[in-house]
Amino acid sequence: MDRRAARQCPSISHPQTAPVAKQQDDHWTGVAYLGESPEKNIGERFILHLVSANANATSVFSNYLLQASATNKYNGISALPVGAAVVVSTSVYRK
Repeated sequence: MDRRAARQCPSISHPQTAPVAKQQDDHWTGVAYLGESPEKNIGERFILHLVSANANATSVFSNYLLQASATNKYNGISALPVGAAVVVSTSVYRK
């Protein structure tokens, strides 16, 4: 992934409930809240990135979520932090 790419997760309006979890059958599960609100962004395309993160990157993500939660402003992260890498990406459309 190009580290200069547009903000990561710019449209998330709620913090994620927990990191994704790898299941025994090599599938991944997790929750992602997409869009500005339940009434907005229906039919729009979002790109989801599964990101691995070391301790440094985890700290950056955690601090972002703490700050965003405190201010209720989820503006996204401008670039992946050092220690984070995209494992796989997929696009989804919001229902």
